[in-house]
Amino acid sequence: MPSTRVSSARFFLAAALALSIGWGIRGNFGHEFGAMIPGALTALTVVILSNRADWWPRAGWFSFFGALGWSFGGSISYMQVIGYTHSGHSGSVLYGFAGLFVIGFLWAAMGGAGTALPAVLNREALAEFFPPLLAVFAAWLLQDVFESWVVSIDSDFRQQSPFYWYDTDWLAALTAIVAVLLLAGLRRRWDRASSLILWMALGWWTGFVLFVLVLGWRMTPPRGDNWAGCTGMVVGMILYFARQGWRPLVFATLTSGFVGGFGFATATLFKLIEVKSGLQTNWHSVLEQTYGFINGLGVALTFWFLKSRTPRLEEECTPGWTQRIFSSLISTPPG
Repeated sequence: MPSTRVSSARFFLAAALALSIGWGIRGNFGHEFGAMIPGALTALTVVILSNRADWWPRAGWFSFFGALGWSFGGSISYMQVIGYTHSGHSGSVLYGFAGLFVIGFLWAAMGGAGTALPAVLNREALAEFFPPLLAVFAAWLLQDVFESWVVSIDSDFRQQSPFYWYDTDWLAALTAIVAVLLLAGLRRRWDRASSLILWMALGWWTGFVLFVLVLGWRMTPPRGDNWAGCTGMVVGMILYFARQGWRPLVFATLTSGFVGGFGFATATLFKLIEVKSGLQTNWHSVLEQTYGFINGLGVALTFWFLKSRTPRLEEECTPGWTQRIFSSLISTPPG
């Protein structure tokens, strides 16, 4: 790829459009699977336009971790929070905007951290993630099969499932802990990737227990309270980054998070103004893509600093197995 300078305006606009368009596509799928699409698109956009030649061979890694990071926020329920902002009751409206800031912060913080991971870690540290991630994914697949089997026997309604606990992903967080511990036992060693997954999963449980079970804080009853678990997960992630001295990842998490929190609340404010205009269109779709646009600006801001303030990545001549997989996926010529 030729070395081409990209102006700051084009860099920010391209990233914002990538996440905005991806966010619109996300609405057709929803939840974690849908949120992976804007994560992957935006990661590829900022990497391609970064003028960092050492990042370009990692395009597959960036898209993978970007998709994974943005997927977590798809577990958080938010439509009822948006409904509060439409209520006309000042206290409810204020509560709705505060809740949207929290949800937007959590979603973008996890997305920004995942997207920035390949920009900070060396190849050895990145490759460490794949065995524990594969173990967690396999465990989640088995969990999904088991849950579907049990629910199909007991009831057709999710609320009547024996696994329904405030409609949260408590079982997935528990399964992730078991998966990395079993993998470590089988391999007879521990690594930083397993530690990060453990800190995030334990953080999820800490947030859920503290906010929901102890304090009784429910943001959108009777909807799910994954926001509480995600709050603990973000705190655990930041603490682990700081513990490892990965300060650029702390910066990426907080910068993307604050822009995302501001973005969700602001996009909803714009929607209320647009609805008040009397014009008829799908204003919720406009809200979603406006929120995606602002999130994209947050990712662009993060990478605008990272690309000039992180050291050049010196890769070994012989690529590892993960690099060979990603390289084959992105370098196969068409036809």
